[in-house]
Amino acid sequence: MHNNIFILQITLFAILSLSACTAADSDDQNIEQKTEKSEIIYPVEISTVVAGDNKEIISSVGTLRFRRETSLGFTTSGKVSNVQYNEGDNVKRGTLIAALDSTTVNADIGLARAELDRAKAEFDRFETLFKQGWITKSQLERSQANYQAAQARIEQANFASDTAKLYAPSDGIIIRRNIDPGQIISAGSPALIFGQLDSGYILRIPLTASNAAKINVGIPVEVSISSIKEEIFSARVTEIDGRANEQTGAFLAIVELPADKRFKSGQIGKANFIIANDNNEIAIASSAISGIRASEAIIYIYDSESETVSLRNVTLGTLGDTQVQILQGLSIGEQIVTRGHEKLTQGSTVKVVKRGEVKNASRAESADK
Repeated sequence: MHNNIFILQITLFAILSLSACTAADSDDQNIEQKTEKSEIIYPVEISTVVAGDNKEIISSVGTLRFRRETSLGFTTSGKVSNVQYNEGDNVKRGTLIAALDSTTVNADIGLARAELDRAKAEFDRFETLFKQGWITKSQLERSQANYQAAQARIEQANFASDTAKLYAPSDGIIIRRNIDPGQIISAGSPALIFGQLDSGYILRIPLTASNAAKINVGIPVEVSISSIKEEIFSARVTEIDGRANEQTGAFLAIVELPADKRFKSGQIGKANFIIANDNNEIAIASSAISGIRASEAIIYIYDSESETVSLRNVTLGTLGDTQVQILQGLSIGEQIVTRGHEKLTQGSTVKVVKRGEVKNASRAESADK
């Protein structure tokens, strides 16, 4: 009897010990799972907050033009006799481009010469009669005035004859042709628009009032031309309108470009104006901010000792395409997360990776899932 009781006690003790061990193992597994879950390490890119060479980029699109695009026209009315070139043609300095019918011009020269001969003969005769006392001084002076007027008319007729032909003022390109043979054109009307190659090219960029206020003459500009792939041209601002366009409200900035045979008037170009911020200002990559509300946003600060991040509210200033000005909330020398902050929370553990590796890590994670 006593033996049976003793065996029963041993059996109960064994069962309780086994249960305790199983519970302990279960608790250990839960602790391990929780620990594993809390130690997820997120790949991030970071940068150090600096001052001085921070830059703001203002981008806008404009049209390429010759620096000097000259309107060529005739000084007299007439019928167009011939036009030697079409739009887009290259011409050399001094080349005849177009001419008027010379019939009327030659007739005017003939009349002017005849009038000059008559006036000169009359003046010579009156000069002799005045010396002989047959006419008064006022009669002589009137004859002299007629003679001088006839001289002026012949000069005018010769000028009209010379300008009845249009010559290229320099090496250049016919940008626009407004006339055809047989057409009647009035004096002063633009017959051709001529682009002078030796003047170089400019990019005409419309800007909003706020952007125009930040841009000064002489600042550097990076220009890309839509029809010239994968090439950036260094340029500079040479002029800025002092008054906005009445129709569009835009201010026009003129960007001077280096000479290049691939440029053509009318091409579309994109200009990135590089604005240097004040040395006391802080500007960071736009990719670093999140949770934007009004003029505030969230930034993650990186602690290199604990390899964790903490949340920070900052006050925003000017927003650019690639950078944003920070007015309050950051100090020079702090390290911030610029990429990979989408899944971060207060106290997250992170690993700093090289530029571009955050995107690669995200792709690998998606593939594993």
